[in-house]
Parts: sequence; structure tokens; C-alpha cells
Amino acid sequence: MRVSFNFIAALLGVACMLPLLSNPRSVNAAEWSAQPSVRLSEGHDNNIGLTIQPHDSVRSSLFAPKLNLGASSDIWQMTAGAEAVQNRYSGAGDLDTDERFFDMGASYKSERSTWQVTASKSKGSSLSNPRINPDTGVVQSQLIHDAQSVSPSWTWAMSELTRLRLTYSLSNVSYVNGLNVGLYDYSTRAVSATVTSVLDPYHSVFFSAGYSIFNVPATTPILISSDTATTSQKSKSTTYQAGITRVFSETTRGTLSVGLRKTSSEQIAIPCIDFFGTGQITCFSSVHITLFNKASGTVFNGSFEKQFENNSLSISASRSLDSSGTGAQVQYDSLSLGFNRSFTSQLAGSLSYTNSKVSQDIGNFSGVDHRLYRIEPSLHWQWTQELTLYGSYRYTHIRRVAEAKPVTADAVYLTLRYQWPKMAFSR
Repeated sequence: MRVSFNFIAALLGVACMLPLLSNPRSVNAAEWSAQPSVRLSEGHDNNIGLTIQPHDSVRSSLFAPKLNLGASSDIWQMTAGAEAVQNRYSGAGDLDTDERFFDMGASYKSERSTWQVTASKSKGSSLSNPRINPDTGVVQSQLIHDAQSVSPSWTWAMSELTRLRLTYSLSNVSYVNGLNVGLYDYSTRAVSATVTSVLDPYHSVFFSAGYSIFNVPATTPILISSDTATTSQKSKSTTYQAGITRVFSETTRGTLSVGLRKTSSEQIAIPCIDFFGTGQITCFSSVHITLFNKASGTVFNGSFEKQFENNSLSISASRSLDSSGTGAQVQYDSLSLGFNRSFTSQLAGSLSYTNSKVSQDIGNFSGVDHRLYRIEPSLHWQWTQELTLYGSYRYTHIRRVAEAKPVTADAVYLTLRYQWPKMAFSR
């Protein structure tokens, strides 16, 4: 069953709760702020759909106003943001989209505890999002998706050197006409507990345990072979990880964690028949079969950061079990490198490289496995304190197991961002 929640009710509830928790003196001493900004962008992409089929280059234009609000005192803080994004594509009017993004966060501190909550709600499009995600391997057309998430957490200082953190998260993702491109609505619930202990000024260790449920609600039968189709799926995963953080110097630090994962999946399937091998497949929806699967694997996360006088270097690698709109969970392996350099007080550049691999973990949906790498150099010029100019180039290479040849794409973007001075007052 897909879990739903009212985002607006959650937002108003948290907004009302925190001032009540704080004492009147803190409320009166609060600082309130607002900061609007706007982005204007022009781009050119020779394969925006990441497809091997014949395609044309597309020129894109973006207009995105944004407003950030905040309020804080010594013991509580609230933030909220709203952004509207208008995407227009020359020569491809059917790709035009209007997107909306909302987010909020709140925290409250007592002597030994910290309560936090974050929430977001968005209506976005698949082609305008440059972030690499597990669905990149199957999305080849413009697709609108609605996403909602909320995540409360509690951190308790068990002692001066040991902390316990409990976190719960809930997310829902739904697609508009997603079945046309093989994407399905899903929800994810997860709870985790992490204990962190500081050994000395240079070392800290942590242990975490988590439990999550991935659910694809009942839909139109999804054909997975000539004799079986599935209508819904639920996966449950348990994860244990242990790690260490090492501070090598004031400018160098690293973190490494490793662990094990166990996942069980339950699918509701119905039998199908391919009459005499003609391809005319008939499924008997009145008959249901429950299929059980189990899988196990490793998870890890590592990062290294080095700060130089004018440069910074970061390296990260991870393996995780991620939710996917393909109707199954996937193992997601990622390696990322980042390099930043300040040429002058106004001009800076960066170079990023990402290599990721998606492998189907549990679920009988074929064609999702792929490997992708991306290189993206960029420059940004702080023209004035409020005005920044960004220029970037992005090269993407993706090889899908289900396709005979790889896909490549080149994209160039020029973005102008104006951020008004922060408006703040206290009362």
C-alpha cells in the first residue's frame, strides 16, 4: 500500500510547534530573514533524451525565481524555500515544462537533545534534472513526476563523547503517464539508528543499523516473461554498517564505513500464456501467485577531502540499495572526484567526474542495468556581490545492457544568477 501524507499539514504543524516549544524570551529574540534570487540560463544539448534513436539538438532556456525564508533564535531554527522553474525548448515545444519546488526545515535544541525535521515537495521533469539517478538508464523522454518526502530525527548526547541519532524518512514518487516509458509509482519508508563515539581529537567511530520498506502499489500487470506478469511488489531491507572518521590535519579528513545488507521481496504475480508462440499473450488476472525472493550484499561509503591554499580536492565512493521507478530496487555503485580552484577573488573553476553502475537487485524487470560516467568542467565569475555568472560543459556516456551501443551527449550551459541582499530583522 502506498503511504501518503499531507505536506502542507506537516509544514504548518512544525511551524507552529517550534515556537511553542521555545520560551517567550527566545521567541522575542528571534531573527527573521528573507532572501529572493533569480536564475536565467541558456543551454544547448545534442542528446537531451540520452537515446540511441535519431534525434535533434535542442536549445533550452530557463527562468527560475526563488525565495528563501528563515527564522532563528538561540535554541530553534526554521527555514523554508520555494522555487518556480520555467523550461522552454526551441524546436521541441512538447518538452516545455513548468516546475515547482518547496522545502522546509526546523530544529529545536535542549540541553542534551536536538530535534530536527526536513520536508520537501516537488513537481519536476526528467529531462531538466542534471542529477544522476538510478532511473537515468530508462528515461528517454520528457516525464513529469511528483515527489514528497519528510524526515524527522532526534539526536541525544548520551555523554560528552557519545551521541545517538534516530531518523525516520518517508518518500512518495508518482509519474504522469509513467507506464508509457516503463516507470512506476513507488514509496519508501526507512528508520535508522546511529551511535557515534569520539575516541580522541583525530578519530571517531560509528555504528548504524537501518530498516527500510520499498513498495510498488498494484498497477496494470507488468509483463516479465511469456508466462508471468506482476502487479505489485514490496521489498524489506535490513542494513548494518560500521565506520571510522579520521582527521589527518586541519585541511585533510577521511571517512570509511562498510557493512552488510539483507533484502527480502514479495511479488504478486498472475499467470500468462503465449498461445502457440505467436506473441499473443493473455494474462489471467483472476489468479494470483505470490513470489518470494531473497538477496544479500555489501554496502560501503568512503570519502576523502583535502583543502589547499587555493584548491580543494574531494573523492567519494559508495555502494547502496536505491529505490527506482523501474519497479524494483537497484544496487547503485558510484565513484566521484571533484576539484575546485580559485584563480582570483572573483573567478573560480571546478572539475567533476562521476562513474556509476546500476545493477538490478530484486525484481524481475529487465533492461535497467547500465553504466554511466560524466565529466563536467565549469567556471563561475562573481561579477558583483549579488550577481554571479556560471559557464559549464557536460559530457555524458551511458552504456545500457539492453542496447547494442552506448549513448553519448554533450551539453553547454550559461547561467546568470542574481541574489538580492538578505533582508533580516529581529524582534
